Amino acid sequence: MFDEPSFNEFSRPYDSIVLDAAGYGKNVLHTCGAYAHPERFNDYPVDGISWDTKAEGNPGLEAAVTATKVGGVDHALFAANDIAQIQQQASEALRQMKDQPFILAPNCAIPLSVTDEALVQLKKSVFEGEIRV
Repeated sequence: MFDEPSFNEFSRPYDSIVLDAAGYGKNVLHTCGAYAHPERFNDYPVDGISWDTKAEGNPGLEAAVTATKVGGVDHALFAANDIAQIQQQASEALRQMKDQPFILAPNCAIPLSVTDEALVQLKKSVFEGEIRV
Protein backbone atom coordinates (compact mmCIF):
# COMPACT_ATOMS: atom_id res chain seq x y z
CA MET A 1 0.00 0.00 0.00
CA PHE A 2 3.08 2.23 0.27
CA ASP A 3 4.91 3.87 -2.57
CA GLU A 4 8.57 2.88 -2.55
CA PRO A 5 9.93 5.85 -0.53
CA SER A 6 7.23 5.34 2.13
CA PHE A 7 7.89 1.60 2.18
CA ASN A 8 11.60 2.24 2.71
CA GLU A 9 10.87 4.64 5.57
CA PHE A 10 7.97 2.97 7.39
CA SER A 11 8.30 -0.73 6.67
CA ARG A 12 11.84 -1.74 5.81
CA PRO A 13 13.46 -0.75 9.18
CA TYR A 14 10.83 -2.66 11.17
CA ASP A 15 10.94 -5.63 8.82
CA SER A 16 14.67 -5.82 9.50
CA ILE A 17 14.06 -6.06 13.25
CA VAL A 18 11.68 -8.99 12.79
CA LEU A 19 13.88 -10.74 10.23
CA ASP A 20 16.96 -10.39 12.45
CA ALA A 21 15.04 -12.00 15.32
CA ALA A 22 13.88 -14.81 13.02
CA GLY A 23 17.30 -15.35 11.48
CA TYR A 24 17.52 -19.04 12.31
CA GLY A 25 16.36 -21.87 10.06
CA LYS A 26 14.53 -21.25 6.81
CA ASN A 27 12.18 -18.29 6.38
CA VAL A 28 9.37 -17.59 3.93
CA LEU A 29 8.06 -14.05 3.66
CA HIS A 30 4.45 -13.45 2.58
CA THR A 31 3.47 -10.10 1.15
CA CYS A 32 -0.30 -9.97 1.20
CA GLY A 33 -2.94 -8.42 -1.00
CA ALA A 34 -3.08 -6.57 -4.28
CA TYR A 35 -0.14 -4.51 -5.54
CA ALA A 36 2.19 -6.43 -3.22
CA HIS A 37 5.46 -5.72 -5.12
CA PRO A 38 7.32 -8.92 -4.19
CA GLU A 39 10.44 -7.63 -5.97
CA ARG A 40 10.86 -5.02 -3.21
CA PHE A 41 12.00 -7.84 -0.92
CA ASN A 42 14.89 -9.09 -3.09
CA ASP A 43 17.45 -7.86 -0.59
CA TYR A 44 15.66 -9.36 2.43
CA PRO A 45 17.35 -12.35 4.12
CA VAL A 46 14.57 -14.83 3.31
CA ASP A 47 14.66 -18.21 1.63
CA GLY A 48 11.23 -18.00 0.02
CA ILE A 49 8.68 -15.39 -0.93
CA SER A 50 4.95 -15.85 -1.21
CA TRP A 51 2.48 -13.42 -2.75
CA ASP A 52 -0.92 -13.60 -4.41
CA THR A 53 0.02 -14.20 -8.03
CA LYS A 54 -3.64 -13.83 -9.02
CA ALA A 55 -4.47 -10.54 -7.23
CA GLU A 56 -4.91 -7.27 -9.08
CA GLY A 57 -1.65 -5.45 -9.73
CA ASN A 58 0.55 -8.39 -8.72
CA PRO A 59 2.97 -10.15 -11.02
CA GLY A 60 2.55 -13.83 -11.68
CA LEU A 61 5.20 -16.46 -11.15
CA GLU A 62 7.35 -14.71 -13.75
CA ALA A 63 8.12 -12.01 -11.17
CA ALA A 64 11.77 -11.01 -10.86
CA VAL A 65 12.32 -12.20 -7.30
CA THR A 66 15.54 -13.72 -5.99
CA ALA A 67 14.13 -15.96 -3.24
CA THR A 68 12.41 -19.25 -4.00
CA LYS A 69 8.89 -18.58 -5.23
CA VAL A 70 6.04 -20.00 -3.13
CA GLY A 71 2.50 -20.14 -4.51
CA GLY A 72 0.87 -20.69 -7.87
CA VAL A 73 -2.72 -21.58 -6.95
CA ASP A 74 -5.43 -19.03 -6.19
CA HIS A 75 -6.42 -19.47 -2.55
CA ALA A 76 -10.04 -18.54 -3.35
CA LEU A 77 -10.39 -21.82 -5.26
CA PHE A 78 -10.08 -23.67 -1.96
CA ALA A 79 -13.05 -21.76 -0.50
CA ALA A 80 -15.10 -22.70 -3.55
CA ASN A 81 -13.78 -26.28 -3.51
CA ASP A 82 -13.06 -25.85 -7.23
CA ILE A 83 -11.12 -29.08 -7.75
CA ALA A 84 -10.77 -28.70 -11.53
CA GLN A 85 -9.32 -25.19 -11.27
CA ILE A 86 -6.97 -26.19 -8.45
CA GLN A 87 -5.64 -28.97 -10.67
CA GLN A 88 -5.39 -26.68 -13.71
CA GLN A 89 -3.57 -23.86 -11.90
CA ALA A 90 -1.25 -26.29 -10.12
CA SER A 91 -0.34 -27.95 -13.42
CA GLU A 92 0.24 -24.58 -15.09
CA ALA A 93 2.46 -23.41 -12.24
CA LEU A 94 4.50 -26.61 -12.30
CA ARG A 95 4.99 -26.32 -16.06
CA GLN A 96 5.95 -22.65 -15.82
CA MET A 97 8.42 -23.24 -12.99
CA LYS A 98 9.95 -26.44 -14.39
CA ASP A 99 13.66 -26.68 -13.54
CA GLN A 100 13.48 -23.63 -11.21
CA PRO A 101 13.39 -23.61 -7.41
CA PHE A 102 9.70 -23.43 -6.50
CA ILE A 103 7.23 -24.49 -3.82
CA LEU A 104 3.70 -25.12 -5.09
CA ALA A 105 1.19 -23.74 -2.58
CA PRO A 106 -1.96 -21.65 -2.31
CA ASN A 107 -1.12 -17.97 -2.87
CA CYS A 108 -2.38 -16.93 0.55
CA ALA A 109 -4.06 -18.44 3.59
CA ILE A 110 -6.71 -20.98 2.74
CA PRO A 111 -10.13 -20.77 4.43
CA LEU A 112 -11.10 -22.94 7.35
CA SER A 113 -13.90 -24.33 5.20
CA VAL A 114 -11.43 -25.99 2.81
CA THR A 115 -12.29 -29.59 2.07
CA ASP A 116 -9.94 -32.53 2.34
CA GLU A 117 -10.70 -33.21 -1.31
CA ALA A 118 -9.29 -29.82 -2.37
CA LEU A 119 -6.10 -30.34 -0.36
CA VAL A 120 -5.67 -33.86 -1.71
CA GLN A 121 -6.03 -32.51 -5.25
CA LEU A 122 -3.22 -30.02 -4.68
CA LYS A 123 -1.01 -32.85 -3.40
CA LYS A 124 -1.97 -35.09 -6.34
CA SER A 125 -1.11 -32.28 -8.76
CA VAL A 126 2.48 -32.33 -7.54
CA PHE A 127 2.85 -36.08 -8.11
CA GLU A 128 1.05 -35.93 -11.46
CA GLY A 129 3.25 -32.98 -12.42
CA GLU A 130 6.37 -35.06 -11.87
CA ILE A 131 5.15 -37.35 -14.61
CA ARG A 132 3.68 -34.76 -17.04
CA VAL A 133 6.04 -31.79 -16.64
